[in-house]
Amino acid sequence: MSQYSLLPENASRLERAFERAFAGMLEGIEAPFPELLDPQRAPPAMLPYLAQDRGVAEWDGDASTELLRRTVANVWPIRRLAGTRHALVLAVDELDYDAEVVAWYDANAEFADPYHLEVIAWKRGNAPIDRDITEQMLRNLDYAKSERDVLTLSLALGFSSELGISGALNPGVTSRDDAPDGEILASPTVAATLAPVAVMEPAATTLDPAPAASSFESPEVRAALAVAGAAVWVTYTDHEG
Repeated sequence: MSQYSLLPENASRLERAFERAFAGMLEGIEAPFPELLDPQRAPPAMLPYLAQDRGVAEWDGDASTELLRRTVANVWPIRRLAGTRHALVLAVDELDYDAEVVAWYDANAEFADPYHLEVIAWKRGNAPIDRDITEQMLRNLDYAKSERDVLTLSLALGFSSELGISGALNPGVTSRDDAPDGEILASPTVAATLAPVAVMEPAATTLDPAPAASSFESPEVRAALAVAGAAVWVTYTDHEG
């Protein structure tokens, strides 16, 4: 009888035979730990069970595997650091947003009331803002903040562009005349197209979940116009014979 048997002393010979058979089968299976408990290495099919074990409150089964892994990985740090700036940033991070937290005592704070916080979040990659994600973000922030804190969420959508220059030039023309009385030909015509580019400042949208919430006007967005063109340099050389 194996010393690791879980059967009682009065177990039958058939029960002990089943135990030995199943023990041999289990020994042939590679142990899934510790990968099974690691949100970054666990199989995607095991993530819902790992989330349930860790007490994840918000779970979107249609989200990407990367976001689901981040949700499972962030839940314990968020609860451990609840009430801090870092916890609020993690609550937004699991939805693929970056965030800045401004507290009521900061020099650049717009709210002077004690314990009032503003979370400014913007989607990575400047993707469009999704209303369902916004509502989930508010719930995430609710359990990440302190009970005494009053929180305002501002969603920022940023646009950026690079300087672009485009032009269309006629092919270069080279003419050579070795005669003693050779003449210099006129320069070929060069045509260029203008390429205007613009850079817009970030636009911000404020969401107020209160029942009597008021909608805010869209902020003014300014654009700087830059015009790029093409230039040509022509050099003449006359070799006298």
